[in-house]
Amino acid sequence: PTLKPSPKIPSTPVVSSRTPPQKADSISEIKYTPQPQSQSQAPEEIVSRVVPVRIINMEDEDGRRPLQYAIKAGRYDNIQMLILEGAEISEDVIREVSKNHDKESIVAIIAYRDGMKKKEHTIATQEFNKKPKKGIQYLNNIGFENTESVAKFLYSTPGVSKRKLGEFLGEPDAESIKILEAYIEQFEFTGLSLDKALRLFLSKFWLPGEAQKIDRFMESFSKWFCKNNPGLFNNTDTAYVLAFSIIMLNTDAHNPAIKKENKMSLDQFLVNANRIPGIEQLPKTYLEEIYQSIVTDEIHIESEKSVFCNIEKKGWLTKQGGRIKTWKTRWFLLSGNVLYYFKQPTDTEPLGMIPLENVNVRPITQRKKFCFELFVVHNAEETIKLPPNKHATMKGAKYQGSGLVQGHHENYVLSAESKDSMEQWISSIKNNIFHNPVADLLKKRSGLGMASLG
Repeated sequence: PTLKPSPKIPSTPVVSSRTPPQKADSISEIKYTPQPQSQSQAPEEIVSRVVPVRIINMEDEDGRRPLQYAIKAGRYDNIQMLILEGAEISEDVIREVSKNHDKESIVAIIAYRDGMKKKEHTIATQEFNKKPKKGIQYLNNIGFENTESVAKFLYSTPGVSKRKLGEFLGEPDAESIKILEAYIEQFEFTGLSLDKALRLFLSKFWLPGEAQKIDRFMESFSKWFCKNNPGLFNNTDTAYVLAFSIIMLNTDAHNPAIKKENKMSLDQFLVNANRIPGIEQLPKTYLEEIYQSIVTDEIHIESEKSVFCNIEKKGWLTKQGGRIKTWKTRWFLLSGNVLYYFKQPTDTEPLGMIPLENVNVRPITQRKKFCFELFVVHNAEETIKLPPNKHATMKGAKYQGSGLVQGHHENYVLSAESKDSMEQWISSIKNNIFHNPVADLLKKRSGLGMASLG
């Protein structure tokens, strides 16, 4: 079936998702030219053409939409087409259609449409992660026809690359700037302190390193924060400068290269903050709470120094040595079924890596609190509870000189800062463990240990 809008209905109406559905003068006059079809026709066999969803869901002066007229007229072929093209569905609509038609067929069409929509969103995400401009064009082609709908997709869709998102939103062209403004408006900062809003903001994308791009991000953030919290600051410049002060405090407080006695104190932070024009209207307690929040809980900023993609978890852990059982604090990243550890978060080269192949993880009791260990699983189909010090050699490796050197760990013992942190690390590591079926078969047949296979 095809759908031909009446000349009285604009073919390309501009409708914002923030405004009520657009009214049409005579939507009941929409003319249909149905093709002969069987009511039992499979959804994938239904021929439909792309019609903008904004037209499909337009209302006439009586508040009715094309789907309601098709149901009233008993036009099953047009009902199918309208559903496939994006007509809004409710339980009442399903009940009404089911009076004269097979409910299972309607439900199947809805399921098919939703499946196609999910597939389109997956393709759009993949295209954006390869080339953002191409991804935006694909979104436009599948119905994301205005800036706000594109921004909402980028904000809420899982799998969108933070790095590609930061690169795209930081570009100086008109399209990127418009989408950046609409993207920032997806955040709800009302009632949040500036540091909490900043923490939320910086968690969603990779922050580019160029000063001009950072300036655009922070300028847009400050304006939207002030709009969400009217009266807190006299002008957006105050919020802008204080936000940068918070980022500087965050770097100072959590850089292990800065000795404790040299880190910024509360008094120093207050002195610096009080130099910001317009800051005098804020109560002292507001700034004190910001200081305590940042010092006790680091804001993790995705910056250009992050070379590992799809980081699932990161943070400080204390690691026990292999041969010499000393404890050293290291920065750990969990990415791509591998646990990497660094001397500092800013390092681009790890000190070592632990592939999570055929291993298991469990909490253990040590003199040091909140310890857990990684150890080799002898049978991938079982969780073997091995006694202490009974392990095969793991596949861990260290970076020395120009390459990797096989480590000598029978297990890895790590310590977290709290019980909650330990449990979170154990859960994340379990989700990233993978099993090598070939290695399992070889071990079953020959009794080879992991050292022999690695």
